[in-house]
Amino acid sequence: MPTKTHIKIRTLFFIVCFIHLFCAIAQTDTNYVLNFNFNEHQIKEADDKIIIKPVGVSLVDDRFGNKQSALYLHGNPYSYLNLGTSKLLKQKTGTISLWVNLDRRVYTGKGYDCNPIILTKNGPGNDFFCAYGLFYDCNSRRFATITHKDSTKDVIISSLDEALFNKWYHLVVTTNNNYVTFYVNGNLQQKTFKGFETMFLSTDSVMIGNAANKKNDRWSQGTVDDIQLFNRVLSEQEIKDLYEAPNPNHLKNILNTILQYSAFALLVFVVAFMLVANNRRKLKREAEKFKLNSKLYEMEIKLIKSQMNPHFIFNSLNSIQQLFTLDEKEKAQYYLSNFSRLMRKLLENTTKENLSLADEVEILNRYLEIESLRFNHVFKYTIKIDPQINALATFIPHFLIQPFVENAIWHGLLPKKGNKNLLIQFKLVNENKIECTIDDDGVGMGLKKQPIERKSLAINFIKQRLELMNKNLGTDLSLTITDKVDANGNPQGTTVILYLPIIKNNNPD
Repeated sequence: MPTKTHIKIRTLFFIVCFIHLFCAIAQTDTNYVLNFNFNEHQIKEADDKIIIKPVGVSLVDDRFGNKQSALYLHGNPYSYLNLGTSKLLKQKTGTISLWVNLDRRVYTGKGYDCNPIILTKNGPGNDFFCAYGLFYDCNSRRFATITHKDSTKDVIISSLDEALFNKWYHLVVTTNNNYVTFYVNGNLQQKTFKGFETMFLSTDSVMIGNAANKKNDRWSQGTVDDIQLFNRVLSEQEIKDLYEAPNPNHLKNILNTILQYSAFALLVFVVAFMLVANNRRKLKREAEKFKLNSKLYEMEIKLIKSQMNPHFIFNSLNSIQQLFTLDEKEKAQYYLSNFSRLMRKLLENTTKENLSLADEVEILNRYLEIESLRFNHVFKYTIKIDPQINALATFIPHFLIQPFVENAIWHGLLPKKGNKNLLIQFKLVNENKIECTIDDDGVGMGLKKQPIERKSLAINFIKQRLELMNKNLGTDLSLTITDKVDANGNPQGTTVILYLPIIKNNNPD
């Protein structure tokens, strides 16, 4: 039966063992690492576990292209990185990993012809002094690692292939009391038996890019990055994982790229929105301008029509007056009756912008009948309509044809001796246009001198209306007037060709 004293002794023993085990575990952190990656654009240990001293160095792009994320050594004795003398840098069992990109071979200096990358001393002497070191061997043009016990024993391992300048290399050295291994770009170069314990000079710093040795005074020019020191020997897979490690700023770069594209897309959207908004405002202004112009054209057309109708009425009344003057009362009465029916037809359509071709032909027929009656049927007239045209369903602008018919009678046929003929013909050009031909065999407009005002007034009105319709409807309406002559230059009459629009969706007032 254990006594209380025995129980207390056992309890105290377990507590001491637990404390001892805890201290042992605390002193052996197999995952501990010093990391100098410069990713924060600062020359320091990533977790501020030790204080370092940069001298004459710069921050430049790393192997991924990240700005100011790697350390550049300028290739002179005043450009190096001093990592200090901390015991954390001097593990007897450990792994050293770093990336290096040398610009060139540095010839200056003295001693063994090499360009140092990282090293620290094992003692106060100037020969066989490396506790561990990595360097570029200028003679073999290879990377090499070295560790000395003293003048009696050392280990040197060189890379299998020659090193190229201006190319990134991942160099890893693992060491313990038994072996030294050297890796380049994740590939094992050699594993060599060591057989001695690594010793360190406690007062000596771990140097990057400078040998700091009186007898072997050398330095390097190039870029170093991701310097990591572990207190254990990493496995081959862990070393390969270090070599294949992705860009630490990968997510950040993706985010920056997304932000850049988003900003660009936003800018494009804003510019496009502004352009669309500006275009809409411009289109709105153009629409308002077009609407205003349309109203203006409509008013101008109505004004021209109001000027043309009195002109025609004046001529007709003048004819009736002449009949009464000549005491031809029956003829005048018949003329007046026809004229009244014609006026009624005109008044019925005077407010309409467009007439059916059937209505227009009826008005022309009544007008020609009156004029033929007045002049004792001295001329014959014919009106032809293309069979393809539906005269009742085809609408054309009002009062464009009559003035030319009047001119043909008054200025072409009446002055002529002999037969007098007038042909009015409507031909379908296409679904949007009709060709109207007024052809007479009179004396021609160029031979019969008439007062300019009377002769050209109606024609000028019609030309104005055609120009307004072209602007308003976007058409290519035109008017041509040709005096015909025979082979001897004698007049044969006049041909007027007038292209009229077919008005769709006609809404007569």
